[in-house]
Amino acid sequence: MQNKKSILFFCCAVMSLLTACDKGRLSPVAYIHYLEDKGNGFKKSSVAGQWQYKVQYKPAGYIYLQERKGAGLSQADYNQRKAQLADWCFFNVYVQHDTIHTAAPIRLISNNLARYNTALSYYLSTNSSNFILYTGKDTLYPVIYNYENNYNLSPEDVFVVGFHLKKSDLKSARQMMLVYDDELLQTGFVRFAFDLKKIQNEPQIDFNE
Repeated sequence: MQNKKSILFFCCAVMSLLTACDKGRLSPVAYIHYLEDKGNGFKKSSVAGQWQYKVQYKPAGYIYLQERKGAGLSQADYNQRKAQLADWCFFNVYVQHDTIHTAAPIRLISNNLARYNTALSYYLSTNSSNFILYTGKDTLYPVIYNYENNYNLSPEDVFVVGFHLKKSDLKSARQMMLVYDDELLQTGFVRFAFDLKKIQNEPQIDFNE
């Protein structure tokens, strides 16, 4: 009897999710899962040499939900944050070794403290100039850049890059491409193309869920 109830509950949950998808509205949790699913166009990955790269495109909804983890959510607060981010385009860029997951790349390439401090200084400042966003007609450089030093709590190095970009400037474009010239790891240019049709098909967040 318990198994039947579990199966019924599971079927109801699936139907509820499918209904939400049909309407283009998802609960906050389902919205995050949608954007982090590689098949939906908001997340890209690539391998260059011995390094794995992942890029997460972050629309306003994604940023708002990440900022409000553990706090209350509301449509009004979201609308305010969305207006603040209207002319911005943000990405998280993640880098880790292809097979060694015991440390972040910055530590794997540093055989002594001096080498580590040099690499850290590079990541904190100079590395920002290695990111470029192509939108079809414009070539943009980051206005906002941050290296998230995880103090070796994760096997990934993480960069946040933000470009000043009006959504109206993308109307005639088919894709935008983020290019990273990883000079520290010496992998050369790593490219991530985002299909704007998929990006513009972003679901709405249902704050009543």
